[in-house]
Amino acid sequence: MAGPDPKELAALYSDFKIEWAKNHVSQIENIIKWLTTDTTKVVRPDQNPETGEYFLYVGPENPLLPRQLPLHMGDAIHNLNGVMDYLWSGLVRSIDPTRASKITFPRHETRTNLANALANPKGHDAAIQAAFPQAERFILGTIQPYKGGNGDLIWTLNKLDNINKHRLLIVTTNVIQFRGAWLARSADGSVISHAAGVHIKTHGPSLKMAFAAPFQIEGDPDPVIDVVFAENDILEGEPVLETLVVMVEAVQKVVKAFRETFL
Repeated sequence: MAGPDPKELAALYSDFKIEWAKNHVSQIENIIKWLTTDTTKVVRPDQNPETGEYFLYVGPENPLLPRQLPLHMGDAIHNLNGVMDYLWSGLVRSIDPTRASKITFPRHETRTNLANALANPKGHDAAIQAAFPQAERFILGTIQPYKGGNGDLIWTLNKLDNINKHRLLIVTTNVIQFRGAWLARSADGSVISHAAGVHIKTHGPSLKMAFAAPFQIEGDPDPVIDVVFAENDILEGEPVLETLVVMVEAVQKVVKAFRETFL
C-alpha cells in the first residue's frame, strides 16, 4: 500500500508551521501594544540637578525592549521561512526520498541569477524540473522570490532568517509622528516647534535638546509610537507587526499556489 503523497504532506505541514508562526505574531502584538500604548512621557522636560541645565527629551521613555520580542520575531520568521523548504523538499520526496534533506526553496537577489540556478543541469532543482515541468513557471512566474519581484518578501524572509541564526534581530521603538502641533518655549525667548503630522525617527534613544533657561511645553503633541526594524538595508524603519502580518499572508499565498500547481 502506497503511503501519503509527500506533496500533500508538505502542504499540510506548511499549514501547521504557519499557524505556529501566527501564535508568535500574536505574542509580538501583545508586547508592542504594551510598549506603545502609554505615550504620556514621549515629550518630557528635565533638569540636571548638578549643572542646572534644562533639557527636552523626545522619544520613548525606555528604549530597552524586552528580550521576548526579538525571540518571538525570530521564531515567527523561522517558521514562515521553513514553510518554503517544506514545500520544495516535498516535491523531491515524491521523486527520491533520500535527497530531500539538501533541498532548499529557490531564491536569489536577482531574477537572472535565480533563472540561471534553476537552469543548472547539475543543481538540486534539476530533478524537480524534470519531474514537474511546471516548476520553473511556478518559481519565476508565480512566486518570483527575488529582490524586487512579487515575492520580494519571500526573499527578505530568508535574509532575516539567516540573520536570526547568528544573532537576535535588531528592532527599536520609534516615534512615528505627532498628531498635534507643539512647541517648547524658553524663558529666554528661544523656541523649538514641531508641526502636526510630521514624521520623525528617534530610533530608540531619545532626542536630547538643551535650554539655557526654564521652558514650557505648549500644545498637545499626541505622539504615535511603533516598533520598527533596525537592520541595515533590510526593512529598516518598517513596522514590525504590520510587516510580519503581511509576511504570513505572503507565505499563505505561496502554499495556496503550490496546491494549485502541484496537487
